[in-house]
Amino acid sequence: MPDQHDEPGRKTRQYAYGPVRSLKEIIAFANELSLSNDPNSQFVRYCHADRDELEAFLKDEFNSMSALYDIDQTTGKRKIIALCSISRPRDPRLGHAIEITFAVHPSYRGRGVGSSLVKKQIEVLGNAQPTLGIARVDAYVIPENKVTRSLLSRLGFELEGVEHDKLRFGGKSYDVIKYIKYLAESEKPQGKA
Repeated sequence: MPDQHDEPGRKTRQYAYGPVRSLKEIIAFANELSLSNDPNSQFVRYCHADRDELEAFLKDEFNSMSALYDIDQTTGKRKIIALCSISRPRDPRLGHAIEITFAVHPSYRGRGVGSSLVKKQIEVLGNAQPTLGIARVDAYVIPENKVTRSLLSRLGFELEGVEHDKLRFGGKSYDVIKYIKYLAESEKPQGKA
């Protein structure tokens, strides 16, 4: 987890991981990144939403979101620099799999922020695995998003396959690549290496 970062001409920055405190924070982050128009965002399910749909969705997902914050050393104010959401299917037969989505503010990309946030979320899920019965984490990404694909591979996610025409917005259709990560080796189905 990057907890400090020196920038030329700036004081040391401090980062903190934690739950999102307010819906207002999430909406400000989403609006700043224009997630509803960014096909490269890992938050692919937001892409179809107009502002009202996005806010309704975020209200539903609010309790499953965590963030990495940049803390201003002078004022103590926190700003979301990366946001992560986990979703569990409503169908109990699919409850062993959690979907993870995440987005990193463009000015913080390439600093290990996304990797740190996803690692921390995987750690939290791994600790909850025995209680919640979570066996696997799924992530979806469009093929063109090579940075996120590389990040998922580095973190031990395995390529599961391609889902064609999974995402539509802006008059275009997108395929998505599904990556999976088992939280424990014992959770892998027999025959899967």
